[in-house]
Amino acid sequence: TIWLRPDIFAPIRVEMRRSGAEIFRIEYDDFGTLDGILQAQSMRYISDEKEIDLTMILRNVERNGLNGSAPLFRTDCPAGTEGRELPCR
Repeated sequence: TIWLRPDIFAPIRVEMRRSGAEIFRIEYDDFGTLDGILQAQSMRYISDEKEIDLTMILRNVERNGLNGSAPLFRTDCPAGTEGRELPCR
């Protein structure tokens, strides 16, 4: 499962599950601007199954080919589907 930050369509959490149980998750936080684009400056990998909790703070980062104001992640509807906005509760 992927959770997106709605204003920039960037992932804030990625979760892998098997048979309903969480295998691991990655959480993205501390968004900052790099080359005019907001992106996560920290990532946290958590696996209760493997007893791992690792936080990475990103420094001296360079983008490899992703420039401009395009979103980091985009969801396009398949042809013929009707788009609907689902507001947060």
